[in-house]
Amino acid sequence: MSKIKRAIGRLQLDIKMKRLDLHFKRELENVRKKSPIEVKSLNPSQLKQINAFYNGFGFSGVDTQWHEYLYAVTGRQFVNYIPENFYHCTIEPLYTRGSVDLEDKSIMSRMLPGIRMVSNVLINTNGVFFDESDDVLSTDEAVRYLNNLDCDLIIKPSRETGGGMGVQLVKAGGFNTAILDVYKKDYIIQKCITQHPQYKEFNPSSVNTEKIISMFFNGEVHILTSILRVGAPGSHTDTASTGKGYTVGIGLNGQLNKEGYNIYGERRTSTETGRMFEDVVLCGHDEICSQIKKAHKMLSRFGIISWDFAVDENCEPILIEYNLNYPDVMIYQMNNGPLFGDLTQTILEDVREKLKKER
Repeated sequence: MSKIKRAIGRLQLDIKMKRLDLHFKRELENVRKKSPIEVKSLNPSQLKQINAFYNGFGFSGVDTQWHEYLYAVTGRQFVNYIPENFYHCTIEPLYTRGSVDLEDKSIMSRMLPGIRMVSNVLINTNGVFFDESDDVLSTDEAVRYLNNLDCDLIIKPSRETGGGMGVQLVKAGGFNTAILDVYKKDYIIQKCITQHPQYKEFNPSSVNTEKIISMFFNGEVHILTSILRVGAPGSHTDTASTGKGYTVGIGLNGQLNKEGYNIYGERRTSTETGRMFEDVVLCGHDEICSQIKKAHKMLSRFGIISWDFAVDENCEPILIEYNLNYPDVMIYQMNNGPLFGDLTQTILEDVREKLKKER
């Protein structure tokens, strides 16, 4: 019976991975259709180099569409770019793939004690309201409680969110049951963040955040890649993942790259006010990296985590969220080059060995 269960489990996983692979291929196809960048087919020499690199680790038939797009957008030809479908279907399940329950923003403070984050003034868990003291409130009590705070508030889903999806700004005294009914259950309500002027300069209407991927590997937390995500004018979230905002790569010392990109590959070199990206060193970056190294050790069961940090008026980092699943690795590579950088060979060798043990 156990052999049959294992066989069924493998079949179910295989179907899931094929669906996931198709999802990311369609996602790239949609991006390419909307992109103004002319994407040319890779030439035989380029294909040979990419295939030789991956074949060296025992991975044949790696999809080169992401190389094709990144080559065209950036002009930088790295054989060790990590295709999105290869990352999510092969690499990520070996290191992370955590339950969405563990990403729930309503329990982040319990998961990461000592890490400064946005406090929830009210949470809804499975349809039940809790205030900051964990007292249960009725819907009417929740509305009165929120309006008595007399300040602008942010409401957003606590689970399975990204790209600003479902985030709404509610003006002081503006809550009613109709707003809460839209969200139904599993959401949080927070006070608005007052961000540091340096970050606000990129787009005053949105909270512009540092998005960073870290990896806990061989007993050490590695900062793999970092970008600044900026929202579109008029938006109150960082809408870069939708193509309406933009991203800029961040160096290890907080220095911004010379160029930034939106998801469709369109480049820019300055803020709306004309400040050049390369002249900016982000004041909160080093401390954010320190906080991540501390926080990731608390979640060391998960090898790869993406983090979203804002920086307040005192240049202190504030954790917005962390994600255990499906980071958009292409936008990081567009800005900073191959996802694993100098660790690429070591990681791919480790992936190969892990897959051998699973067979």
